[in-house]
Amino acid sequence: MKVQVVQLDPQDDQVSVRDKLAWTKAPRVLLVWPERGRILTRRLDLVLLLRQAQRQRAQLGVVSLDREVVDHASALGIPTFDSPDQITESGWRRRDRRLRPLLKEVQSAQGDETRQVRPPVRRTARRVPSRLRPIFAGTAVLALGGAAAAVLPSAVVVLSPAVELQSADLTFDLIPADGSLSAAGIATQQLTARLSDDLRRATTGQVSVPTQFAGGEVVFENLTDEAQTVPIGQTVREPGRGDLFFVTREVVVLAAVKGSQGIAAVQAAIPGDVGNLPADSILAVDGPVGLAVSVSNPAPTAGGGSELRGAPTAADRRALRDALEAELVGQAEAQWASLPGESRLAPGTAGISRVVREEYSAELALPADSHSLSIEIEVSALAYDATDLEAAVAAILVDNIEAGRSAVPGSLRFDVRIAEAAAGPGSQIDVRAVQQTYSDLDRPALARRLAGVPVEEASRIILTNADVSSSPSIHLRPGWFPSLPWLAVRIEVLWTWEAS
Repeated sequence: MKVQVVQLDPQDDQVSVRDKLAWTKAPRVLLVWPERGRILTRRLDLVLLLRQAQRQRAQLGVVSLDREVVDHASALGIPTFDSPDQITESGWRRRDRRLRPLLKEVQSAQGDETRQVRPPVRRTARRVPSRLRPIFAGTAVLALGGAAAAVLPSAVVVLSPAVELQSADLTFDLIPADGSLSAAGIATQQLTARLSDDLRRATTGQVSVPTQFAGGEVVFENLTDEAQTVPIGQTVREPGRGDLFFVTREVVVLAAVKGSQGIAAVQAAIPGDVGNLPADSILAVDGPVGLAVSVSNPAPTAGGGSELRGAPTAADRRALRDALEAELVGQAEAQWASLPGESRLAPGTAGISRVVREEYSAELALPADSHSLSIEIEVSALAYDATDLEAAVAAILVDNIEAGRSAVPGSLRFDVRIAEAAAGPGSQIDVRAVQQTYSDLDRPALARRLAGVPVEEASRIILTNADVSSSPSIHLRPGWFPSLPWLAVRIEVLWTWEAS
């Protein structure tokens, strides 16, 4: 018989619970008290709920950890159970206990007539003739034996149902805990962590680096009639260029004759092929010496050169940063892999929310065979409650279950993945859910059909009339009894998960 479970909340009162009862349609209604908080603990509360259920022609059951509620329910004949997952047919078959009638107090008013009490009439019991006493004794023994044979034996029949898999692919929106939930939404909490690390990698770019200095010879000519001296380190250059000059590497003394000449070796002040100049390019003398002498290079300068060296590029920087950020996000996800309670990290929601510090060791296009990045970031993610998600998945599967079938308790399994077509990064999750279902069975009717039937015949009846996967397990008490009890109420039919 179908049972509808109604979960009560800590804030429920008598009015709200009766309103919930009014919406139920099943012939049996199981009220589940909340684990925390105390509600509806008075006897009167249960009396009113029982009357409401009777008006709806429904049988009322109770699941509560509150001892006071359980005691009141037992006194009123309301079946009580330990949990919604442990509901047995025998528990529902408990007959309502009659309330002991309250003794009416007889108030004597003034002017009432005093009732006269008649003396009790002494009746003389008839004696049974001695010849009939053995017959009566034997009849009594046979009656007691028959009653014991009918009432005392019991049987437990355990059935293994033939199960089918029910599966569904579901998508849930991830909604902040303070937002309004939708039909397919799961409330989430935000997680935040600050992490830092550094990473070094080789550079892939190349840059030309000047390494060799150009050199040659210049000729100084005296422009005066006096002797002139050109010292070591005198700079000469190509006219109009301020970035390149040459330095003399020896002293030149010019005679006190106008037009006298002297030769000096020179070297470019900066390396590279920029110092390779053609002949007659160096014509300027720096400083006061330039007023008394002139200069020229009869031959080109040569020897300046460069070589290619590694250097960081913009792509190198992006790759370095992407790798380091991915590593830090992975560290955060590993840190959140074991959240307290039933909280779970929503896959695909971890990401960088803020860059606190970012420092590169090498500049772009400057020589460096390797470069490093030191970074500090904040990573955020979303977490959901696994019990909320399981309840939402179970509710959807129940709504889509085939008529005449029920879900096997505890068989629901689901896998949470990143949503393939999410509305935005970390805004949805995909859930692949699978659970076992079995065909419903009228267990009281089956028990009536098995009453008084031998064990072998009972197995044949069950295999013929019930959708089971294997032969039933039948346990008789006492074990020597030749058949199942004659009273159907002494036969308990259980599914395997109920028996365990």
